[in-house]
Amino acid sequence: MRCSMEKMDFHIHSDYSDDGSASLEDIVTEAIRWGLVAIGIVDHVRGDAAWLEEREARISGLRKKYADDIAIFSGIEVKVVDDQGTLEVEDRALHKADYVVASFHGTPEHVSRQSANGDHTAVVRWWCDSMLKLLEEGGRAQIIGHPDRVLNASRLTVDPEKFGQLLEMATKSRMFLEWNPVTTYPAQPFVQELGKKASANIIYASDAHTIGELADAYRGHTSFEEGMVERGNAALLALLKSRQATRLR
Repeated sequence: MRCSMEKMDFHIHSDYSDDGSASLEDIVTEAIRWGLVAIGIVDHVRGDAAWLEEREARISGLRKKYADDIAIFSGIEVKVVDDQGTLEVEDRALHKADYVVASFHGTPEHVSRQSANGDHTAVVRWWCDSMLKLLEEGGRAQIIGHPDRVLNASRLTVDPEKFGQLLEMATKSRMFLEWNPVTTYPAQPFVQELGKKASANIIYASDAHTIGELADAYRGHTSFEEGMVERGNAALLALLKSRQATRLR
């Protein structure tokens, strides 16, 4: 049975990312083709990216051109670099887009070394501490991208009770945890169940880096967990509309 929920995707990379290949307009037209009602174009930022203003101007033009077809938001993806939840970006860059995705792309060298030496729980401890700091501070990021990617890469897991606490904190701090079922993470077996039971802000996102990946995320896709992500998607859409209106005043 086809999913009846409105489709939205707030993590799509363009060719402004060093590992992306899709043009801004190709992303928009492809999203419209697959029936998406809202998208967020998100690109990797390290430090202060000089190209952000150019990208914003081009997205603004597309927003006007396709206003009757789709809602378009701009985002940046930044790396979480330590157990204090520090983001690898200059503060001024955080205000050059509608929202920020804070993502775990790897572990610090000392944590990787501990894990390689047999202390596999070092990755879990670092991840939990980083998540906790991100959620405690709030405000700097609105989405935590593929939150347990580093855990899955090492085939590690987190205590379900601990993960449940983090989900509740995400709800209270108005931060959203991203679910990427097409790319197989989060793959923690209890994530979907917790998302259904808690009033957690979990969203669906493709993390597509090419037009093909974007199409793959929605071509014949019937595996949305409606009760899990529909609430989160709607809440995030409302938040982003408010943030965009304030930023563009």
